[in-house]
Amino acid sequence: MAAPVIQVEGLSKRFRVVHQASSLKRAAIDFLFNPRRRVDSFEALQDITFSINAGESVAIIGRNGSGKSTLLTLLAGIYRPSAGSITVRGRVGSLLDLYAGFHGEVTAEDNALIGAMIHGL
Repeated sequence: MAAPVIQVEGLSKRFRVVHQASSLKRAAIDFLFNPRRRVDSFEALQDITFSINAGESVAIIGRNGSGKSTLLTLLAGIYRPSAGSITVRGRVGSLLDLYAGFHGEVTAEDNALIGAMIHGL
């Protein structure tokens, strides 16, 4: 059996969230009396593992904010993972604009079919 064209193991992505003052006055007070800004983190993806073999078609489905775009951005090499590994054998082409190829006047199913035909699937 051939090696997968995309192999993802233990993939996690964490983003830093820096809290900013709500006003210039608050920022000045924080700077003078509390120079350490509060920094939290947000884990967009946690311990994702999957593989995709040559010729397979894959759909990534989930609610808003569930990490779909983050995963695709990682696969395209735009972000680096916080943990885990991504192995891509070949080339990954990405179309990450949320409305690229989307036609509002047709159904989601028709949009998927149009996209598949454009990509030769």
